[in-house]
Amino acid sequence: MSEYIGGPRLEPSTHVEPDDFRDDYQQVNAGRIVDTNTEYGDFATNVKLRFYPYRHAEDGRNIHDEAVGLVDAEPGHTVLDVGCGDGEVLESIANMYGQDIKYIGVDNSDKMLDFARTRLEHLEQPFSLAKFSANQMGIKSHSVDRIISLFSIYHVAKNSKDPFPETESTLVEFDRIAKHDAKIIIATSGENNKQLQRQFERDIANYLGVDPPPIFAKNFNAEIARILLPKHFEVDEQPPQLTDMVISTKEDVEEYILSLVAMNYSYRPMIVYKDFFQATTDVVLPRIMNDIEKYGSFRDKIERYIFECKPKVS
Repeated sequence: MSEYIGGPRLEPSTHVEPDDFRDDYQQVNAGRIVDTNTEYGDFATNVKLRFYPYRHAEDGRNIHDEAVGLVDAEPGHTVLDVGCGDGEVLESIANMYGQDIKYIGVDNSDKMLDFARTRLEHLEQPFSLAKFSANQMGIKSHSVDRIISLFSIYHVAKNSKDPFPETESTLVEFDRIAKHDAKIIIATSGENNKQLQRQFERDIANYLGVDPPPIFAKNFNAEIARILLPKHFEVDEQPPQLTDMVISTKEDVEEYILSLVAMNYSYRPMIVYKDFFQATTDVVLPRIMNDIEKYGSFRDKIERYIFECKPKVS
């Protein structure tokens, strides 16, 4: 049994039958994970899968929607999404704030930009997408009214032993391109976010004899954000999301497992899906099912933060 580190237990509700689930676990809806017959699947879609379990937050909050609401874009503004991924956040901003706004998405993945282009092509509003690193964007100085970057800054740092210089260079770049009255919305995770998933990754690595994924967020988690952001901006930290993801149904478990599978490309050496599914079946699934059988749900921690920033007045 896994160590319980979540909040109050829920009474059993929609109960999952363990044997029934195990029988068809590896026949997960193919539309939710790209081509499991290939060796590594599709990176862009798998990144998306990592965020699925947050939909089961016990407090019902949606950090992405809250961040979009803080953008507060106005007609004539230029809005930039740094680490735009498949364009979901830009689409949400466009749907909320409408026309007469210029939308720009930046990502360092060609595949993600292809996804974003397909997603956004229906928009009536003008948008542009470009491949840049977040700390070196080819954007005119003091030209952007709103910058949003959700759970992406920590991917900039390549030197995990000393991530500060690369991470701080991203903030310097944000300050360079932001107008003097701009607003910058940044979201990141806390040190305790998805504690059990991190443990499962170590267990899977041990089971398969490989190295586990790095903890990406440690390069720019909330603690580091509190150190670096005030050096460059006026900062208003929003109420954190400190809750549990509650996993109780078959569909919930599938999504949680898929969020683990989505990290397969970060193990060294990389793991093929067939081996990964076997590892999760043998190592992860029994621990999840044990909690569901005994307590009615399996829980993992959610710890996420939003920082609303503005350039310092010189």
